[in-house]
Amino acid sequence: MTRKKATSGKSKERRRFPRVVPASEQVPATTPTDTAGIEKAERRPDDHQRYATFTLELLINEDDTVRRTHILHVQSREEQTWAGWGEAEVTKFITRRAELRSTLSSEEVLEALFGPLEAAISETASLQPIAAVFDRAGLGDSDTNASYANELRLSGLVINGAEASNGASLLNADQPYWVRLTLDLPKPKSDAAEHTYHYYAVVQGKQLGGQERRLVARGRGTLTITSLTTHTIELTGVALPRGLYRLEWGVRLAPLGGQSLVALDAWLEGGLLQVY
Repeated sequence: MTRKKATSGKSKERRRFPRVVPASEQVPATTPTDTAGIEKAERRPDDHQRYATFTLELLINEDDTVRRTHILHVQSREEQTWAGWGEAEVTKFITRRAELRSTLSSEEVLEALFGPLEAAISETASLQPIAAVFDRAGLGDSDTNASYANELRLSGLVINGAEASNGASLLNADQPYWVRLTLDLPKPKSDAAEHTYHYYAVVQGKQLGGQERRLVARGRGTLTITSLTTHTIELTGVALPRGLYRLEWGVRLAPLGGQSLVALDAWLEGGLLQVY
C-alpha cells in the first residue's frame, strides 16, 4: 500500500521560469545529422595546424664546402638535388612545398629568383646547358597575378653588329656587339592595365667540337608589358674566343614589387655564331 502524506487546504502550484542563457554561452543549434555547430564551438586553434616534414642531406668535401645538396618533402615525396649549397634554393623549396605565406620583401624575393641564375652562369663557373641552368634555379610555381596567361615564349635572337651568312651570324673577335631577344606573350584575356616585370636574361654558346660553354651576354632590368604581344630585350655582348658556337638563351620575368616566389620562365636552343 502506498502511503500519501495528508495535506490540508488548497495546494500551491510552483511555477518555473526558464533561465536566460547569456549570448556568450549559447551554442549554435544542431540536429543529429548536422554536427557542424558543435564542431565549430569545440574547435581548438591547433585544429588549423599541420606538419610539413623535410629531410636535408649535404655531401660535404674535405675542405668543409658542400658538394651536393638533396632535399625531400616527406608528405609529397617530391625531391630536388643540385650541386653545391644554395640557401635560396632550400628556402624556395620549403616555402613552396609547405605552402607558406611569404614574409620576404620584394628585394629579397628578387634575389631569391635571380640569385641562383647569376650563380649558375657566373663567368668563372662551368656552364651547364640552358635547360639545366633554369632547372637548377627552378620555380615551384609559374603562376602570376597578371591578366596574361602564364606562358612566355622566346621567338628570336639577333646579334647586332654581326653579318648573316648561311644561317649563321659572323662576328669579328675584336668587334663589340649587342644581342636582341624577342619575347612573345599571349594576348591578354581582357583590356588590362600595363604590367611591369623585372627580367633576367642570359645567352650562352656551346663551342662546337667540344663540351665547353661560354657566356655570350646577360643582363637584368625592367620590362613594361602592354597590350602588345611582342617585346624585346637588348644585352651587351661578351668578348668570345674565335670559334663556332651554338647559342642557348633564357629569360625569367618576375612581377614588379612581387612578394611571392613566382615568375615566368622560358629558354631556347638554336642558332649559330661564328667568331673569326
